[in-house]
Amino acid sequence: NEHGNWDLWFNRIRIGFWPRENYGDGFPDANEAKWGGEIMNLRTGRRHTSTQMGSGHFSGEGRGKAAYIKNMGLFNEDDELYYAPDEMETLVTNPMCYDLSMLEDSHNGHYMTVGGPGYNQRCP
Repeated sequence: NEHGNWDLWFNRIRIGFWPRENYGDGFPDANEAKWGGEIMNLRTGRRHTSTQMGSGHFSGEGRGKAAYIKNMGLFNEDDELYYAPDEMETLVTNPMCYDLSMLEDSHNGHYMTVGGPGYNQRCP
């Protein structure tokens, strides 16, 4: 924004920011943006955690079951909105426990579905 802070927006409403003064020299540019889900897996009991990601449904079950992020976009230095690039790198560390799908349509823009149940028959 005009003060050099990084803003957090939701549905075109500014809901927070990271103050420039908290980061030494500030942060003039970003070279990466990440969207997704994450869980902590300590493998207690010698098995994968039963912690669900999102709603606990795999991404292939689609919106309405799996968690999703839609209209994924960024703002440039002139505060102009642009949408996520067509090709984004995806990383799924344990696809038997959790997964994601990258999608695009005219209503949701670029969007992703993400989730999974954690420990299950396929995820030891």
